[in-house]
Amino acid sequence: MKKKYIIVISLTVILLIAGGVLLLKIQENYKITDKPKVVKGNLCSDICSEDDVKTYYEGIEDAKECKKIGGEPYTYYGWGEFHACLAK
Repeated sequence: MKKKYIIVISLTVILLIAGGVLLLKIQENYKITDKPKVVKGNLCSDICSEDDVKTYYEGIEDAKECKKIGGEPYTYYGWGEFHACLAK
C-alpha cells in the first residue's frame, strides 16, 4: 500500500515537471516583444521614386522575425538583394 502512494506521488511530480517545461517552451514561442522603431523612407538602392517610400520597422531584415512582430517581409533589388519588414 505504501509503495503505491510513493509510485503515484513520483509519477505526479514527474508529470508536473514535464508540464511546466512544456508550458515554458510554448510560452517562449508566443513572447510579446517590444516592436522596433517604425520609420518612413525609401526602400530602394538605385533610382528611387515616390512609390519606393514605405513605412517599415527599422533594423528588421529577417522574414521570420518580421512575421513574429506582425510585419510583412519585403524584398527589393538594386545593387543587390535587400530585405526589410513593412509595418502593417
